[in-house]
Amino acid sequence: MKKIFVLPLLLITNQIFAQDHTAIGYTGAALNSSYSVPGGLAFYVGKDIFKTPNSSFSVSTNFELGIQDKIGTGLIIPLFLFLDQGGSASNVNTDNINGGTIHLFTELPLLLHYNYGLGSNKDSEKRFGFYIGGGMSYTITGYGDTAGYSRSTSFFGCVMDGGVRFKRDTDINFAFIIPLQQPIGQISHPLFFELTLFKYF
Repeated sequence: MKKIFVLPLLLITNQIFAQDHTAIGYTGAALNSSYSVPGGLAFYVGKDIFKTPNSSFSVSTNFELGIQDKIGTGLIIPLFLFLDQGGSASNVNTDNINGGTIHLFTELPLLLHYNYGLGSNKDSEKRFGFYIGGGMSYTITGYGDTAGYSRSTSFFGCVMDGGVRFKRDTDINFAFIIPLQQPIGQISHPLFFELTLFKYF
């Protein structure tokens, strides 16, 4: 019986580590408001669909998980709540914390990137590299309205992003998302900005 569960787990693990680009990082973001500071962990996985010695095109995702609050504490408070509730995620309700000023932050994009130089593939011997691309994303976050109250929101959006890769497997990524839902609350032209520091495996 255990083999039924072990085999799919091994296959999934093999596919994750067989990817051409795998990284973990930390994201800070903002949604048109100084009251909104989402932050959390970022998990990047990409697969090359075409490559040359110094460039490649890749399909990737950058799953992010954290919280939005006024100071951007990321996963610190949700982790504390998770442990305080005996490890039961179903009992964690961040909307009621501190008068509703803390909200879940998560993002699941599907991206297409052009990569050049360092990090584009294993054959590249460049000293640094860069990438640029875009796609679609679903985002859950919070924002501060004009009255100073914190609200929760979610939206699909168009993503444009790019980054620079350096030696020691580090990567600085900048992205912005244009939500398809407009307006969001009292924000007539919402724009979601993100800055992420990655460390590649």
